This record gives sequence, C-alpha cells and structure tokens, in this order.
Amino acid sequence: MQYTMYYEEQQKIDYDEYGRLKQQLLQKKEENQKFEKYTLRKLKFRGDVSNEAVPHYYLCVKNQDEDTIYLEKKYMQMHIWHRACAKLSRTDCDRILRGDIEWMKDSKEALFQDFYLQATLNHLSPGNVIEYQKERLKCKEGYVAFVKKVRCVVGGWGNLFWPEAMTIQCLEENKVLTVYKKESQPSEYDLGDDAGNGDPFRRYGICLLKRKHCRKMKQFCSVFFIFHCHLYG
Repeated sequence: MQYTMYYEEQQKIDYDEYGRLKQQLLQKKEENQKFEKYTLRKLKFRGDVSNEAVPHYYLCVKNQDEDTIYLEKKYMQMHIWHRACAKLSRTDCDRILRGDIEWMKDSKEALFQDFYLQATLNHLSPGNVIEYQKERLKCKEGYVAFVKKVRCVVGGWGNLFWPEAMTIQCLEENKVLTVYKKESQPSEYDLGDDAGNGDPFRRYGICLLKRKHCRKMKQFCSVFFIFHCHLYG
C-alpha cells in the first residue's frame, strides 16, 4: 500500500489575519499558481479515537462530484501523518454505507482489503459527516490550506450526498483554520507494511531515519509559524 507522508501544523486565525497572510502567499507564489477552492465532505467510520496511532477511515466526496469519491486511511506515527486513498464509484460507496463489504475482501486494491479486515475485526460503522470549505495553495515545501467553514451535517451518513442537508457550524465566527503540511520524502526509508521484516538492523535503521526526519519536519514547521507570528503578530 502506498502512503503519502507529511508533517502538519494547524492554527486558528481571524479573518483580517487570513486576508493578510493570503495576500502575502499570493505575492510569493509561482507563475500561474492560484488557490484551489472546493468543498469536501468526509464521513468518518466509528472506531478507537483515543489513540492517534490507530488508523482512521473516511469516505470522502469533493464538490459533491460522484467522480471524486474516495476511501481514505490516515494514521499518525512518530508525529508524521500517513495517508492512503483509493477512488470509489458511487455504487461501491453506497454498498459500503449499507454494510455490503464482502466484495472488498478479494479486491485488487490493497486499501479495500485493509478496510475490509479492519471493519470486520473492529466492527467499524458509519459515523458523522463533516463538511469543509477550503482554499488550498501548493507551495514548494508542501501546501497551505485555509479552512473557512467546518460544518457537521445533520442526519448522519444518509446525507453524505445531499447538498441541501442541514448543517451545524463547528468553527467559531470570524475564525479561519490555517493548515500547513510539509511532505516527507518516501525514498528516505521504506514505509511499506513489511518494512524491515526479518531484519532487526534494518528495522533499527528505519526507526533512526524516522526520528531524524521527524525532528526536521518539526523544526521546519516551527520556523514557518514563528515567521508568521512575527510578520503579523
């Protein structure tokens, strides 16, 4: 299974600060680069939320477009987020919501097999649907996203695809959630499911690389937010 790995920092800012920071980013952007604006709905499957190392699974749909439905898996390990995604059809998404997942057991998609195993062993079930209104800008080091609205969709998973479903605001008025993500380099170490199996020296080497890379990510993101606070504080 292929994972995207990244370190993430979040901060709530007011709308005036959001406007200044966005303008500053646009001045530094590359030619023809602009913010991508979109709405994302995510349905989280109920599981163990007390441990960030336990994988979380989501059904996601972007801009209510049935061509952009995907299953997402996320977990944190040594302060680094690991994320895997696989595209879904509307038909297969509806089957998952109904609890019809037997077809995933022998799927060629590794993430589907993984979800089937976890759902069967841990009795995962559809939970709340959260809607996010985002603006995202790709940067050289990763990307910056501004989350302007966070809403809980009333009615649960049955309203995942209903654009006019009633929602409850979850983000304070006049606040914007700033998210900065710095991608790691997969080539630095193998993070496959069998990484280091059978070789204790290799496992130890992978562990050292993770720690070194984690420190580098934390330092980088700390510098970003220190600069931001200095510029606009």
